[in-house]
Amino acid sequence: MNITNKLRSIIAILLAFAIFDVGLIYQKINEMIDDERIINIAGMVRGGGQRLVKKEMMGSGTNKAIIVEVEENIQGLIHGSSTLNIPKAKDRMFINDMKAGEQSWIKLKSAIEIFRQDSQQKDILIEASENFWKAADKATFTSQKLAESKVKSLQLLQGLLFGVNLLILGVISFQSYQISLNIQAREQAEKAKEISEARLRGIVDNAEDAIVSIDKNHRIILFNHGAEKIFGYDVQEVLGKPLNILLPQRFAQVHTGHIEEFRHSEVQAKAMAQRPKVLGCRKNGSEFPAEVSIAKLKLNDEIIFTAILHDVTERLRMEEKLEHDASHDLLTNLANREMFINGLERAISQTKRDQEYLFALLFLDLDNFKNINDSLGHLAGDELLITFAHRLQILLRAGDTLARLGGDEFTILLEPIKDIEDALKVAERIHEQLLAPFILNNQEVFINTSIGITFSKDKYNTPEEILRDADTAMYRAKKLGKGSCMIFDEQMHYRAVNRLQLETELRKALERQEFRLYYQPIFSLTTNNILGFEALIRWQHPQKGFISPSKFIPLAEETGLIIPIGLWVLEEACRQLSIWHQKFPHQNFLTASVNISSRQIRDSTIIEEIDIIIRQTNIPAQSLKLELTESILMENITIATNFLKQLRLRNIDVCLDDFGTGYSSLSYLHLFPVNVLKIDQSFVSQIQPNDEKIAIIRSIINLADDLDIDIIAEGIETQYQLEKLQELGCEKGQGYLFSKPLEAQALESLLIRN
Repeated sequence: MNITNKLRSIIAILLAFAIFDVGLIYQKINEMIDDERIINIAGMVRGGGQRLVKKEMMGSGTNKAIIVEVEENIQGLIHGSSTLNIPKAKDRMFINDMKAGEQSWIKLKSAIEIFRQDSQQKDILIEASENFWKAADKATFTSQKLAESKVKSLQLLQGLLFGVNLLILGVISFQSYQISLNIQAREQAEKAKEISEARLRGIVDNAEDAIVSIDKNHRIILFNHGAEKIFGYDVQEVLGKPLNILLPQRFAQVHTGHIEEFRHSEVQAKAMAQRPKVLGCRKNGSEFPAEVSIAKLKLNDEIIFTAILHDVTERLRMEEKLEHDASHDLLTNLANREMFINGLERAISQTKRDQEYLFALLFLDLDNFKNINDSLGHLAGDELLITFAHRLQILLRAGDTLARLGGDEFTILLEPIKDIEDALKVAERIHEQLLAPFILNNQEVFINTSIGITFSKDKYNTPEEILRDADTAMYRAKKLGKGSCMIFDEQMHYRAVNRLQLETELRKALERQEFRLYYQPIFSLTTNNILGFEALIRWQHPQKGFISPSKFIPLAEETGLIIPIGLWVLEEACRQLSIWHQKFPHQNFLTASVNISSRQIRDSTIIEEIDIIIRQTNIPAQSLKLELTESILMENITIATNFLKQLRLRNIDVCLDDFGTGYSSLSYLHLFPVNVLKIDQSFVSQIQPNDEKIAIIRSIINLADDLDIDIIAEGIETQYQLEKLQELGCEKGQGYLFSKPLEAQALESLLIRN
């Protein structure tokens, strides 16, 4: 085999490899289009579920079409669908996510059937819909990640094809040179050339990319089928025409100049643009981005240029969409956390370069947003977030950045500003904007937001520091009053650090057995005998000493630690009561009063835990009294009423603590099965010799008599108060006049004397 035949074989192999690569790229592009369709259909699955739940909650019973649509989409995503024009899923992670979504859908349909039969079962429907949203979102996220990997794979293949194209063009040039020198074997060479050209024409004509050749006068001499499809011209329309008809006129002269420079250079092949910076112009005048490689060869003293051009419109669109989704919140289309952090980093760098440059960060959290989700559903909550985001956007300047960090938390970066007053004005406009109601499920809803503000300072080096301080200021604003605004100061940070430290130590206090239980006796105001005691928790910190319950109980409530702490108090109080019942059998009427928090009531296991403790300590159920405040009962009347009914079934008394200080007690008292009313010490303390304000106490005692409810007066400190309470008919009381809270041993001594 001579050198010419060898070159022909090499060319055939290289061209076949190039066409194979082109085919792979075409396949990858189709796969990316399929991936985008999968992403959209996955989103339609979630959207269909949302529409279905919304219609069911609105009472619409004609939702069969939605159910059919969602199920067809789910099956299509798992098994493929010619109707939806998507292939069968291959990725195991995506299949598992979709199957999890399918199971969530089955449970959602079951919840809908339950809701149709009993509209009170709204919580079941909400929980099932929430699980379905999460499963659908997870599948969508997985499909987006798969699409990103396809883009990277496509870029790698295109780079490989690009190199092969250059090699092909170089080899073609070399072969042409060899053929021109091989004059002695003209007939054999001509025959081989015809065969080679026929093969080459077949490869060139079937290539998806545009292949265009021009002569020394820049006139088109080769225009393949790929070029016809991309540019919209028939080959006969362009042969002999100047190359400029394929280029935007504003760039035509520039590209012609580049080709002339290439003609006189020593380089045989080059990439005109490795990134999509070259624009082509179609027959209809529309422009498109392209990647181009070009080679030159000399035949019979004539220079010929051949270009391979790849249309990257679809790839760029996919890349832009993936890039947008990666930096924006899917629900509100606002900037997400990552994009906002990047903006903060830029603003910090600007302040380092220019000390006069100022910016402010506003951290917003919607007040009582959970109530919207609980009462109107998560679909209404999402609609509220979208509308809220729109209202914020219209208040801001073009250079300001609004982002959703997650949930109902939003941030605003104001830059540049003159001073902190600019930020306060924006906060004021936000609160004014929220005076107008939101329309959700055809009803008006009013909502407000707490705002924390921090101001650019030299001390800030990272976005995390700024967000931390703005978040701290926001929580301070929320505690001082909903719908308010607070500017960060160092004291807030100091308090936040102390709170975090206290929370950490509180978590360790139980396992280190640092809690102590004190007992304040409850006396009969007629016989002066001890009837029972109220169990009161104390924290004896090994370094800080005694820590008041007023400091750690609210923190325990907020963090949920009150559940294990409250359980310990209940166990310890019942255990001690059991000991005293055995030691003092003649005083087996003693009762233990234990305070219960709202978090404990919401805990689904609380009744079961109470049953276990009573059984293990072997105390009579009627000797346990649970104390609750009015505010706890009114937080959720349904949950509270059910809890109290469960206690009554077990003969456990319920004490309404701090009666008269909360809601409209008299009007709501008939709702709750209460056994004891405790008159708050704020009323008892007003019983003075020269200033008697006992009308409320008299009303409470009369009300209790009418309802056959026991009365206990708290905070009795003077003999005068005791006598007045006895005069009004109050039979039980506690306070420092009788005894302060005592440790178990001290109270036991008191029981012996009693």
